[in-house]
Amino acid sequence: MPVPSTFDFGLTVVTATGTASGRSATAPLYITGAWSMLGHDTERTSDQPNDHVLSEEVTPGKPYRMSPYFVYSAAAPIDSSPAVADQLAFVGDNSGTLSAIHIGTGGLAWSATVGGAVSSSPAVDTAGKLVVVGSSNDTVSAYAEKTGKLVWTVTTGGPVRSSPVIYGGVVYIGAGDHKLYAIAENTGKVAWTATVAGPVEGSPAFDPASSTVVVGDGSGTVTAFRVGARSPSRRWHVSVGGAVENSPVIALGGVFVGSKNGTVSSLSGSTGARRWWRWIDHVERAASGSGDGHQRHCRNVVHRIVERDGHRAAHRRRGCLARQDRRRPGRQPSDHGQFRVRRSRGQRPILLHAIW
Repeated sequence: MPVPSTFDFGLTVVTATGTASGRSATAPLYITGAWSMLGHDTERTSDQPNDHVLSEEVTPGKPYRMSPYFVYSAAAPIDSSPAVADQLAFVGDNSGTLSAIHIGTGGLAWSATVGGAVSSSPAVDTAGKLVVVGSSNDTVSAYAEKTGKLVWTVTTGGPVRSSPVIYGGVVYIGAGDHKLYAIAENTGKVAWTATVAGPVEGSPAFDPASSTVVVGDGSGTVTAFRVGARSPSRRWHVSVGGAVENSPVIALGGVFVGSKNGTVSSLSGSTGARRWWRWIDHVERAASGSGDGHQRHCRNVVHRIVERDGHRAAHRRRGCLARQDRRRPGRQPSDHGQFRVRRSRGQRPILLHAIW
């Protein structure tokens, strides 16, 4: 039975009534959806409008739907988020293994040897039944979603720490050789490459409305390309003052990006002009790259920024580790700082937790 696409996620019930007998039966039904790539969609918005399960205010310190449903032990540390589709969670680890895990049981569906450490999220095309992943051994590989059979491999000129985005039968992904790759999803043939100013360790975002792919690089440059079947054309490029090792977010007519100099910038989607930037007082890899310089490093910080002008609407902070450096975003920080994450007994986590 098809479920309306606008139906809210969570527990509901379904009732069936026989047309001849008139008898009815009711059963529980849990509505959910796929999270098939980094940031949920090609624009990397991380927005699932029908998911209100965890949207309530929660009393600090009180768990709310946060008990582990299962724990899967990987062979090595996991440095990226899983992609979830068709009742499977796909995740890579530092041993070079890509695993597909049943989200209902935590059991292993299949695993494949990629050949190098996987430090970025895979992308799943449920229509094409493929899982695409990059690796530190200078490859991008595609595997059959249900079996894990290798379909194709592309060799790049540098390690691939970028997470792929798939749209219109094309895989877009960056590599350490200063290139953005466009790969035909069904054949693995490289359609074109585009050279940018620095290594691409973050992930591209794609705007279907304007056929534009946006990517940041290690030089601190954000570049937008209008894509075509044979070659891309550069729409704009702009410096944000620090290396970009994350994915831009395309939303509300703009491009939002964090950088290693501790700033978040809002750029015009059409011209790349900087609409505003804000110093965040700390550096987090998920928002603005790894920490360095004498910037302020804080754990457990969430900032809410007003989109139209970049003003900080609210933030929470606990556990600041270092002093604050209010250098302007155009200046490069030094290499003395560190990005720290507290871990039990100094060990890196090797467990994948599914929390429903």
